[in-house]
Amino acid sequence: MKRWEELLLFLGTGDAANREVDPVRIMKGMFLLEMRRGLKKHSYDFEPYDYGPFSISLYCDLDELEGKELIERIPKPGRNWSYVRATDKGRSVAQSLGAQLKPKQLALISKVQDEVLNKTFAELLRYIYENYKEYAGRSVFQEG
Repeated sequence: MKRWEELLLFLGTGDAANREVDPVRIMKGMFLLEMRRGLKKHSYDFEPYDYGPFSISLYCDLDELEGKELIERIPKPGRNWSYVRATDKGRSVAQSLGAQLKPKQLALISKVQDEVLNKTFAELLRYIYENYKEYAGRSVFQEG
């Protein structure tokens, strides 16, 4: 399985399938999946950055998914970033990919989706920084 396929599984199945997901949640979700090694490891080579673990290659994969019409970007006024949502085609491809995985792997994707989609921005970053301290060093995040 390729990296972009794993990313599509994260965006196009379960709780994320019909949601607009912000880049921070995508980044942290893929980071957690990679750290927990639930899927075959295709390293995004995460490094500490402004909001914790970051990988420029994840954005390249998002561009690839958009080019294949598997995701769409939804701009938000006043923001310099866009939300991402799987298209109908993307959800269909993700379902086919998911059928090839073991139940344990699908359960991990679902668990990580739940963790990153149902926490506030602050809760998510706090969780990452507490559990992966080596990725908090360059953070610009300030609470309250």
